[in-house]
Order: sequence, then C-alpha cells, then structure tokens
Amino acid sequence: MNKKTVVVFSHAHWDIEWYMPFRSFRFWLLDIMDMLKEIDSEVPGFGPYVLDGQVAPLDHYLEVRPEDAAWVREMVRSGKLAIGPFYTQFDEWLVSAESIVRNCLHGIRRGREYGPVMTAGYLPDNFGHPLQLPQILLGFGIDSLVFMRGMVDRPEDLSDEFLLQGLDGSKVLAIHLNRGYGNAVNIWRQKAAPMTVRTTPYHEQFIGLEYEAERVRNLDVAKAAEELVASARQELATHPSGVAPLAFGCDHCPPAAKMPAIIELANRMQDEIEFVQGDVADLVSRTKAERRQFPTFAKELWGGKYHLILNGTLATRSYIKQSNYAAENLLEVYAEPLACMAAVHGKSYPRTMFDEAWRMMYHNHAHDSIHGSSVDPVHLEMMQRYAAVRQTAVGIIHYSLKHLAQRMAPWWQRHPAGILAYAPLAPAQGTYVGDVWVESQSEDFHLEDAGGNPLPVQILDNPLNDVSSGNRSNCDAWPSRSARHILFQASGISQGLATFALVPGRLEIPTAANHDACIENEFLKVSVRDGLLDILDKPTGTTHRGLNLIEEEADAGDAWDFSAPLEPARTYRNNEFPATARLVENGPVRSTIRIETRMRVPARMIGNKRSRQKTDLVLVADVSLLAGARRVEVALEFDNQAKDHRLRLRCPTAIQTDQIVSQGHFGIIRRPVAYPYDTKDWVQAPSTYHFRDFVAVADQANGLAVACRGLHEYEPMETGTGVALLVTLLRGIERMSKWNTKARGRRDGSPSHAMPEAQCLGRQRFEYAFVPFAAGEGFAFLDTVRAFLYPPVCHLIRDEQRPELPVEPAMFHLEPANVVFSCLKAAEDGNGYILRFFENEGKDTCCTVKLARVFRRASLTNLNEDPIGDIPIREGTIRLELAANKIATIRLVP
Repeated sequence: MNKKTVVVFSHAHWDIEWYMPFRSFRFWLLDIMDMLKEIDSEVPGFGPYVLDGQVAPLDHYLEVRPEDAAWVREMVRSGKLAIGPFYTQFDEWLVSAESIVRNCLHGIRRGREYGPVMTAGYLPDNFGHPLQLPQILLGFGIDSLVFMRGMVDRPEDLSDEFLLQGLDGSKVLAIHLNRGYGNAVNIWRQKAAPMTVRTTPYHEQFIGLEYEAERVRNLDVAKAAEELVASARQELATHPSGVAPLAFGCDHCPPAAKMPAIIELANRMQDEIEFVQGDVADLVSRTKAERRQFPTFAKELWGGKYHLILNGTLATRSYIKQSNYAAENLLEVYAEPLACMAAVHGKSYPRTMFDEAWRMMYHNHAHDSIHGSSVDPVHLEMMQRYAAVRQTAVGIIHYSLKHLAQRMAPWWQRHPAGILAYAPLAPAQGTYVGDVWVESQSEDFHLEDAGGNPLPVQILDNPLNDVSSGNRSNCDAWPSRSARHILFQASGISQGLATFALVPGRLEIPTAANHDACIENEFLKVSVRDGLLDILDKPTGTTHRGLNLIEEEADAGDAWDFSAPLEPARTYRNNEFPATARLVENGPVRSTIRIETRMRVPARMIGNKRSRQKTDLVLVADVSLLAGARRVEVALEFDNQAKDHRLRLRCPTAIQTDQIVSQGHFGIIRRPVAYPYDTKDWVQAPSTYHFRDFVAVADQANGLAVACRGLHEYEPMETGTGVALLVTLLRGIERMSKWNTKARGRRDGSPSHAMPEAQCLGRQRFEYAFVPFAAGEGFAFLDTVRAFLYPPVCHLIRDEQRPELPVEPAMFHLEPANVVFSCLKAAEDGNGYILRFFENEGKDTCCTVKLARVFRRASLTNLNEDPIGDIPIREGTIRLELAANKIATIRLVP
C-alpha cells in the first residue's frame, strides 16, 4: 500500500505586536531564538522552524543581538530556519496593492541576505484574500497560497486543495488549512501555569513567555503522537493528493524540542501515513508532485464558513486607516515619481530615506497593527511611524520640486513669484484645484499659466496671522503677515508639471448667486433640506436626494466585529435633529455651505443596553462645489464624546441594481448586492465588504459613486426605492475581544484587553465626495474621483535658476483611460526606473505608453523586477497588448 504523506512544520504565528507592544513582544522573540539555539545544539534532526512566512523578525532580533548574525545566517542557509517570502504578515485589504508588492519585493531581497527564502504563499491568519492575489504571488515566482481564513461555500467536488483563479485568470495552488494553523497537536491544551502579569513602577503590565514555553516543554510524547495521527487522518480526508499539512505550533509558539520524537513515534504507531518534517514550501512541492487535476475556484475569498472572517476590522480605529491611506499616497503617488523625475535631471535619488519610510510602513501593515485590534500603545507607536513617513515623503516632494524648478526656463521671473505644480494622474474630465501659500502685501493679484491665461484666485482665511488681541499684537505672525493661502483653478495641468506666475491685479469675476441653502456650478446644483443634500446632476437631469445622511447606532462589538446589542436599541439619524446651514465661501474657485447639526445620542453602553444619559454629537459638514467639477466634496468634522457606537454615511439612491462596483486591488470589483451564499451553518457570515477609493451603483440610466479618503468598509442595502450604500466612518469600542455577542455568538479567540483609545474620542474628520454620472459614460467618472483623491501639490519657487537640461512636464503618459498607474520608482538594483500600471476595467486593451525623451531603453519585468524581455521604444512610445486586469511592470533606462 502506498503511504500517504503528512508534512509537519514547526512554526510560530508571529504577531510583531498585538496584546503587547512591539518591544515587549521582542523579548519573547529573544526567548524563542534562545530556545532554538538550545534545540539546534541538543536535538539532532529538528527543523526547519517556520518563522511565519516573514523576514522582519530576524531584523528585529538582530537589532538587539547583532552578535548572533552569523548564527542566524547559518540557520537559514542550512534550512533549519525557514523565512519569507514576505517581510511582514501584511493585511491584504487595508493596504494598497502597491504596498503588498513592496512587502514581497523587500521580503525576498532582505531574506536572501540571510539565505534561501521559502517560496510559498504562506498567509495563514489573513482575514480573506482579494481576487488579484494570485497574480501578485505569481509575479514573484510564488505559485501557491496556503491559508486558513476566508473560505466561502464551495462545490461538493472542491476539497482543501484547488486552483485559486484570480481576476485576470492567474491560477495558484491553494491549500486550505481547514482546521487551522495549529492543527497538528493542540498546543493550547497542554499543561502550563497561567500567564503571569507583572507590574513595574512607571510602566504598564508585562507578560513573559513562560506560559508559552511551558506548553511545548510539557508535551507528552505518547499522547502527542496519538493526537498527531488522529489529526493527520482528519486532514487527509479533505486532501485528495494524499499530502496533508499539519502545523505544529500556534501564536508566538516556541519551537518544540520533542517534535522529532513525537513524529518518530507517530511513524512507528501505524503504517499508512509517513510523517515528515518540512516547511510550507515542502508541503507545496510534495502536493504538486502528485500531479492531481485540481478543480478551479474563481471566487473572492471573503467568507467565514470554516473560520471567523472578522470583517469589523475594516473600520476599527478608522484614524489608523486614514493615516495609512495618506502615507501610502504621499509615497506612491507623489514622492517616488517626483524623486525619479528629479533624479533624471541630476539629483540623487533618496533611496535610504525611502527604504526607512517603507520599513515603517511594512511594520504598520502587519495584520494586527493595521486592523486596529491591538492594545493602545501599539497604535500610538503606529501613529508616530505614520507621522515620520509623512514627514519624509513631504520633504522629498518639495526638495524634488525645488530641484526641478531650478532647471526649468524661468518665464515667471518677470512676475513677483512663480509656482510649480505637480499633478500625479491624468484626468481627462476631472478638475484640478491648486492649493498654495504665496507672499503678497495685498490681495490685489491673480495667477497666469505659462500661456498667459489669467486664472481666478480665491484667498482663504489665514489662521497663522490671527495673533492679535484688539489693537495689540501678542506675538509676531508666523511665517509672516504677508502670507496668503490661496486656491486657484489649475487649468493646463493634466499630468506632470505645470508652472504659474503671481501677477498683480485682481480679476473681476461676478459672484455666483449662491445662498445658505443652495450652491451650484456648471454641472451640479446642491440644495440643503433638513440638513441633507439634494444633488441635481444637470447633464442627466437626475436629482439624487437625501444624501449626507449620518446614522448613529450602538456598537456592542469589539475590535474584530461590529455587533448590535443584545437589547434592541434605536438608530439615530442627523435629519431628525435641527440643522443650520450658512454659506461660508462663495468664490470664483470654490463655494461652500457649512451645515451644523446637534445630535443627542446615548453616552455609552451599560451592559447590554444604551445609557439613558446622553451627550451632544455636533456634526459640522463643509459641503463644497469647485468651479467646473462634477463632484460634491464633503469634509465632516465632530468632537466624538460618545462611546460604544458606530457612525455610518448612508447614501440612499433610487437606483435599482443587483451589482455594486468598487475599486479593488489592481482592478475594479463587481459584487452582488445580496450575499450569494446560504450561510446558516457558517462560523461567521460577512456583513460588510471592502473597497478602495470609491464604491458605486448604477442602473441603465444613472449612477452615483462615493469617493472616500481612507475609508474601506461598505454595506449595500436593498430598500423599497433602490439600493442604499452605507459607508462606515467610525466605530467606538472598548475591548479587544468580547464573548457572547450577536455577531459571533460565543466564538472568540483573543484576549479581552481594555482598549480605551479605540473609542475614538475627540476630534474626528472624514473627507468624501458624491460623484453623479450617467450610466452611458462607463467609468469616465473615475477622472472626477481621482481628481478628488489625488489633487496637485504646489511649490512656491524661490531659488536661483540653474538651467541644465530641458525638464519635460511628465515622465510618462498612459492611454487609454482604463490603464491605471501604480508606481514609478528607482529599480531595486539601481539600473533605471520601474514603471508599473494595470488594466482596471476587465477588458483586453492595446496600451500606449508615451515616454519622456530621456528614456532610451525599456524591458518588461515581473513584479520581482527580474527581466522578461526587451520592448521597443518607437518615437518615444511603447505599445503593449495588455490583457484584462493584467499588471505590467517596465524597466526604463535613460
């Protein structure tokens, strides 16, 4: 009889921070590595130990134990320690697609400095997997996904081995850890004293690794071998290849010195199964070697049939998500392309600063970090890292613009000042507005573009100069009394650089006939009614009514999931309360109505009920229209003093549809309004969904999109009049984990730490835009969405000119509009620059890439920047056949 094979891999699922902050958990890492040293010297045949598919823990270890560098490299090179291919165990939904690529790119390169990297897509505890993950993995030569969470309902012929097909048709071998990543021996049930919490003056609690270490030291070899055999038989029943995985470990689990003895005994106890030690790559290679015909599964892995999906983390601590979104955009969309542009014109590329910034991002992208589900000190440190990334990116942006301005023909020098603006994308129909500080003793000025066309200017309030008391100044104004904060219509700027000049003389532009209850421009008319918005889309004649409805409700959940309370409670809506509206801006560039609504909501939850005590929730919504823009921008602010609640933006529509459209990773995602599975026997059914940038509904005539900066959770809801979209703004919760909630019943799997900062008390701000469109326009509305999400950055020119090379306004231009930019960065090996883009709308496309004259050679690469083949550049243009939803990566060499 042919024996079946079970690959047993010893591992730790390593959360670099979670219920303790990073440096506290690092002490556990030191203990684990010390135990591994001891086992390496005393237990022949042990290994490999799988470090959770990550490389970062080795860097973290050697930061405090640099003397062990040689030993670590020897462990990796000998195969006793399995690392990578990822740098950290990133979350796949809350970070950008480009961030996932960079995590893989850095993980492989950094890992190879230690030794061989495990070539398996080992993502055991990620909360589901997006449709483009197979293409991303294959771009790094990784043809597998080994996962636990996210499996939805499946056909009867589909086992725990199948081919996962992505949005573009890419396929990887998927191995589902149906019984979890601790399915070999139940480490949690081993004898050990309870965790010991230690207190220290001037500091919070500390927990040592003793509890985890005792559990593996106290393993009974005979009982563990029996459990190993029983577990293997269960696993093999759903692995028709005859190869099954058994993960010997758990969260932060030290290596078990007894594992070789347990495996040896298990092999002697029976003759149908051969137990072998290996890593996840061994599991994949042995499964593929059986040459089975695996069925194909082409669905998004966003389900909880077998394991909790914990989709509430899409909105937990929304301030973290907003900070991440800002930092990613500053790096990917602004700083890197501008640094490349400056580098081809003689400035050194700030690689070291980018590397530092990205390392901080990888740290923050670890799943329990970006989820917002860790103890408060973790997220305080995250916010510091995000601040550091923003500081670095903004400095690179303006130093790059300064360098470029010095090398441009200074036509503006005959005027009082010049402005250099950079627009990252190329909206054909979007409207860009510049935002800049200038120096002027009076307000009697306007701007002109390089063609001499006058541009209207709108001068904003200058709080920097508000330093006087009566007729006496308390202090000097900063930076000066002549600083003027202005908006201007950035005409003539589509993508890349454009220059403008400050010119004396104010343009006489008639004031629009707006008032406290109504503002309008060429495309839209916005009327305020009961604190809500009715938006007339003039091109279609359609009015979208009752927008900017804010719903407030009890949240009895935890860091992982929203949950309604066990005792029913009412939902509060802002249109139930008196609202005031007044016109606060009525300029040639922007008009704004400020709507203030004083809601009274319960102050907190007490047990299973909302408190009788109430508190004010004062919503201040600045609703703005830009001249020439087909979008309504909203900046919503409030001082949150209520606890245990959720706020959502409800967007009612009269649109009848069975499909929701949203931006996903490397492609637009289409999902049904109604969840397409019978979930009555599931562990947990998802109630909300992920989106990036926008979510939209459309029928045969009209559509409405909601573009959001740093918000990622929506729920579609069928109503009697049409589909409503509910976008989560804020969840206020108190504890990491709760038992016995409506969302999960009694299922739970994490500590119940207090997290008072997760209540999100204090000043909150959310920025979003309503974008009406006609269904016949297809995805043309994305130009308007992108103009809102990625506005130009402006730089006041002050330095002496040093012309060297003619500066071209753009490094590249992509056509047609369904081909979307992802990155422009320096190549990892220093040879040229990497341009990445993708087909976004799901249709085969002949793509045209118009390049700056500086580029002489081009070649296709994979995501790992390995060469595929040269591409001809003819008359400064590359033409490429791009299949639906395919990612293209091109190396450009000057």
